[in-house]
Amino acid sequence: MNCDGHQIKQEKFVCQRVIAGQDANFEGQQEYGSELTDERRILTPEFLKVLLSAPRIPDHGVRIIGARFKEAINLENAVLQRELWIYKSLLEQGANLSGLTAPYLISFDGSTIRGLLNLSGIQATGDLSIARATTPEHTVYLGGGTYIRGNLNLKGSKIKTINMDDIHVDGNLIMGDGNFNEVALKGAQIKGDLDLSKSTITDAAGIRMDGIHVDGNLSMGSGNFTAIDLKSAQIKGDLDLSKSTITDAAGIRMDGIHVDGNLNMGSGNFTAIDLKSAQIKGDLDLSKSTFNGGLNLTGARIDDLLLVGIVPKGPTTVFTNLSFSKANFGPGPILMLKMLSQQPQDLGFSSQNYATLAKSYSDLGLPDTARQILIEKETAEFKHSDFWNRIWLWFIWLFAGYGYRPEVTLAWIVGFVLVGAFIFKTGEDRLVAGRPPSSWLIFALDSVIPGIHLNKDHDDVAFAGGRQYFLYFLRFLGAVVIFVVLALLKRTLFEAS
Repeated sequence: MNCDGHQIKQEKFVCQRVIAGQDANFEGQQEYGSELTDERRILTPEFLKVLLSAPRIPDHGVRIIGARFKEAINLENAVLQRELWIYKSLLEQGANLSGLTAPYLISFDGSTIRGLLNLSGIQATGDLSIARATTPEHTVYLGGGTYIRGNLNLKGSKIKTINMDDIHVDGNLIMGDGNFNEVALKGAQIKGDLDLSKSTITDAAGIRMDGIHVDGNLSMGSGNFTAIDLKSAQIKGDLDLSKSTITDAAGIRMDGIHVDGNLNMGSGNFTAIDLKSAQIKGDLDLSKSTFNGGLNLTGARIDDLLLVGIVPKGPTTVFTNLSFSKANFGPGPILMLKMLSQQPQDLGFSSQNYATLAKSYSDLGLPDTARQILIEKETAEFKHSDFWNRIWLWFIWLFAGYGYRPEVTLAWIVGFVLVGAFIFKTGEDRLVAGRPPSSWLIFALDSVIPGIHLNKDHDDVAFAGGRQYFLYFLRFLGAVVIFVVLALLKRTLFEAS
């Protein structure tokens, strides 16, 4: 390529540097001014086309730094033979690269783009990089069958709207530290990782990723988002939303999401969270997070549910048909369970959820906490039972702590034995049949525990007046205690099975 035919000084400068296999860098060149807006840095789209179509361009490719394009760059359906860098440049009318085929890197890193950047249908074998770029008032369009076989890098960019619906990226999609008004990734296919960590989304529409497929990890930790739509998304790695903030009332929509790894939402500040019918094969960690608009886990299937120190401030926390293999609600799970029991029964924990939670704490070596959880299960059932079931539950709570506190039953027995021994001893003069026992304490114990005859002569003892009725009461009470113990044992064996 002969550069002498270019009469415009800056075009000749770029041509000579490209042919020499060097960067065409206007920065630091005093003769081209110090500002991007300098007239001496202007390049035309036609010149760029001629340059890209020239034969025998060195492998270094076309690398232009600090240029100004007053007119829109048009490379629609072009086929590039080498790398193209338009770095730290000003594109006043944007660029149209729709349908472009590129076997090498394309870069707009650090550039300011004031018009539409149309990259729809691009077929890039290498990477596409728009890192640290700025499009303050316009859209970057990457939908419409765009296929990037390498990485797509948007790290640190400030873009008003970016549309990547149905995009295919074989590598990683990097959008960390970005500032976006609106992001669309509906139906996107990302075979590597998708990084949106520490990014900000400001428009009420938020970031739409419904139906997205990510074969790697989806990282959105420490971000600031208005709303997130991940309905029916498929994430084969981990999904990280830890330390993120959601500001719009729409919150996070993840109904029907499938995550093969862990879903980490710890230490976040969220509005509403919808995880209806979610499938989480790893951990769902919501520890130390705040919810201002409710948490819906209806029909979710989770391996390990972590709710340590969460602060639900919203209207409802819904656990209808929730299923998990193990769980951890922190060192004091009872407070959380008491909060859940205040809701309608069809919105709260099921009996199986309580049992699984109790087993989790038992496996952690905390049997006392596990027992408290099972007692809280009965308390929740009491609140939502009809009148007769409440009578039954109240009765077994009073005499046996719902069957999980045998010491309560023992205390009742000891108490009645001591009271009975006192009453019978002080009423010895009211004896009308049988001989006075050698020990009124043993007599009272024999009266309370049915089926045990410590002394057969005790059967002949009878009193006049109220003491005889108290003796009948003790014997009746003993039978009731045995009935309660057998009923609780039967229920415990049934629940274990």
